[in-house]
Amino acid sequence: MKELIIREFNKWLKDLFRSIKKDPLQKIILIFISLILIQAMADALLSFGWFTVLGYYVACIYGFSKILDNPYRIIYWGGGYAIGASVTPLIFSSVWPQIKEGTYVSIFSGVVILYVIIMVWLKARELKES
Repeated sequence: MKELIIREFNKWLKDLFRSIKKDPLQKIILIFISLILIQAMADALLSFGWFTVLGYYVACIYGFSKILDNPYRIIYWGGGYAIGASVTPLIFSSVWPQIKEGTYVSIFSGVVILYVIIMVWLKARELKES
């Protein structure tokens, strides 16, 4: 387990230095700007809860070299986490009560709501992975 962590950390550092090596001055400036933007986005995500912010920080740290290649990823990932955090409670507040009623109309309504939630959730995953 320890070797796996060390190997992943070395890979992360290697990717980070490879990204900085392309244009050192621009990337160093971008590092400082990215840190400020990540913190601002995390503050905005705090209204969704600590787990959302923690997941966002982990994604940003793990993909920091990707952020240096495309700074818009800070916003994409933040949007993905915000959409995902908004959609998850809808399953329990909208879909489940509809299906519980047991009539054909309520089951159909629950399935339609579930379809919309799944499509929005898939968009959130796409933003998180971009």
